[in-house]
Amino acid sequence: MNNQEAAMDILPPVLIADVVVDVDAPDLLESYAYRIPDDLIAIAHPGEMVCAPFGGAEQKGYIISIRSLTATDPLVVRLKDIEGVVEGAVCFSEQQTQLARFIAKKYVCELRHSIRCIAPSIMQNRMETRVRLTDMNIRPQDYADSMIQAHILQTLIGMGGETRRDDLQKAANVSSFPTSYKSLKRRGFIKESRIMVRPNVIERTIRSVVPAEKINGRISPAGQRIIDALNTFEQEGKTPVPVEELLKKSGSSIAALKTLIDRKNAVIRLIPHRRIPLHIPSTRTNPPSLTISQRAACLYLKRVIREDKTEPVTALLFGITASGKTEVYLDAIQNTLDAGRNAIVLVPEIALTTQVLDIFTGRFGEEVAVLHSHLSDGEKHDEWHRVQERRARIVVGARSAIFA
Repeated sequence: MNNQEAAMDILPPVLIADVVVDVDAPDLLESYAYRIPDDLIAIAHPGEMVCAPFGGAEQKGYIISIRSLTATDPLVVRLKDIEGVVEGAVCFSEQQTQLARFIAKKYVCELRHSIRCIAPSIMQNRMETRVRLTDMNIRPQDYADSMIQAHILQTLIGMGGETRRDDLQKAANVSSFPTSYKSLKRRGFIKESRIMVRPNVIERTIRSVVPAEKINGRISPAGQRIIDALNTFEQEGKTPVPVEELLKKSGSSIAALKTLIDRKNAVIRLIPHRRIPLHIPSTRTNPPSLTISQRAACLYLKRVIREDKTEPVTALLFGITASGKTEVYLDAIQNTLDAGRNAIVLVPEIALTTQVLDIFTGRFGEEVAVLHSHLSDGEKHDEWHRVQERRARIVVGARSAIFA
């Protein structure tokens, strides 16, 4: 064994991502293998959306698994690199990836099609590539290999050091831009990032107020009413308080609130504003006394939920209209939550969702999210993220809610 072979043997393994490419074309493989560059290893995980070269262009895709190859494996040099992880895209959990695989196998469809079912269509908007200088103090004429490269670097400096790649190419206005750009990227002078562009569904926030840790100086009567109202909300566990609600409760003006904030006697916070038109009751409903039949059904379901079974269990609940089946569902969901799991409630028609929601929000409050095809893009965005972030553990909706 020569020195070169010995050196190759001690090289670390090369991480490979199997990517489902989001392209509609005949005879595609289920996934394609790509190298994970060193600068992406920390963020390229299974379930992440990535950008990868495919068919002469950059395409979106999802990592479904990661494996390693030895540095001496001949396949390593033949594979292309992932270009980047897409920021702000929907990420799949391990359970959702398993669900996509199950759907593809069960219903004989391609894996990319089952993946599209899981991510709401609003999450699949266009992607843009941004580029930035790695060193704002660079002198293009000292480091570039050509006049074109120096021109591109100088153009990027003139654009503040960061911009969209398409805008940089347009501003540079040179025919050999792609080749020179790739050289600058390879040599580490510029760095790319990719983000999802969703201008119509970005998270909305609402200006809210929280009390300051201590009071500074004298407070006007109007300001004191605001502080008293804030303290009341805090005791009830309802802070931060939206500005409009706080002013209405205190009977004070926006000028009085601004004075408090300027003197650091109150603090403004931006909190996410849920766009779904749901009425969350201020008080929760309590379970009623169960009939003998309801109690028997609830005990059976509770036992099934608590058992650690490897295979799913199906239970058929039979009862005539108004016999109290919904109360059995509510009890089963409570037991499911107590066991550390989540619940999905499917209704046969979207029109029935509103009736069901009133019952479920009355019992479970903010734990409930709603998902169906009649929601606006913004509402889908908000509900999807509430579920993914476990701020909502119960999903109520029509058929598409199964993919939550």
